[in-house]
Amino acid sequence: MQRAAAAVRLDRNRTDMEDDVSYKVEINAAGDPPDSWVSNALRFSSWDRADKYGLDLMWRWTAVREYRVVESTDPIDEGRYSDTM
Repeated sequence: MQRAAAAVRLDRNRTDMEDDVSYKVEINAAGDPPDSWVSNALRFSSWDRADKYGLDLMWRWTAVREYRVVESTDPIDEGRYSDTM
């Protein structure tokens, strides 16, 4: 079985980003409509950290069809997630 990651890459070189921008991972799972995206409460300080979490989540959950990283105005809250696990 081949997994496809659809990480939507935002313009990471923008210099006009506000300090209150965070990033969240949204997933589309098997059985969901193709345009149905859901996320959890985790909000990351950088696109790269969110992307790393999305990839990790995709490999742990067997039903994830694809994931994407999107900007959020929610406060940064990475919970207990550590990308060094």
